[in-house]
Amino acid sequence: MRAFIGDNQNSVELVTTQQFYQLLGIRNLLTDDEMNIANALKSTAAQGAISNMNYSNGVSRFHYKGTVGYEVIDWPFKVSPNTSYRMEIVVNSTNEMTALSNDRPYMLWGINSQEDLNDNVSGDIENWQLPLPWSKETSGSIIFNSGSYSKLYLIANFGLAKDGIDTDITLQIKLLRNDSIQAQIYQLRSQIEQLKQK
Repeated sequence: MRAFIGDNQNSVELVTTQQFYQLLGIRNLLTDDEMNIANALKSTAAQGAISNMNYSNGVSRFHYKGTVGYEVIDWPFKVSPNTSYRMEIVVNSTNEMTALSNDRPYMLWGINSQEDLNDNVSGDIENWQLPLPWSKETSGSIIFNSGSYSKLYLIANFGLAKDGIDTDITLQIKLLRNDSIQAQIYQLRSQIEQLKQK
């Protein structure tokens, strides 16, 4: 997302999504421990497929070489019950990842209420499907309500990609309060309308 911001002289400046959120006072609710790939739970297949993990400034990097089985990763994270959230995912692969099967030409990212390192094809709360084939940077978001839970899991199922793919992955995940984003955007629109009338 890019936004245009004007000042008193009607100049226009292009700002990034991150700068826009900073202007609105919106921050990532995930801790470094929650975002770090090294701390994520991994299925047996994922443990064999993922190596060279490192994390710095909100970005996880790792080497991935697909194996037989479902390479499932779970990131546990804390939430407040009955709250609307938006999980933002920005992921980059240096080499193309293709689908294991034409029946499921996507990589599943989901929000789940419990740890699940099995061959799950959907989260039990909400999902995002990253279309395959995929390479380079792509992004998506999952909007969900936490219900009665205080802890949830972001699930990534790399097992839906073809076995043997050898690539480097860069990943950023952010958790934002969705209601605060909507409220801030509404407030900003109102302020812009008021300025237009002056």
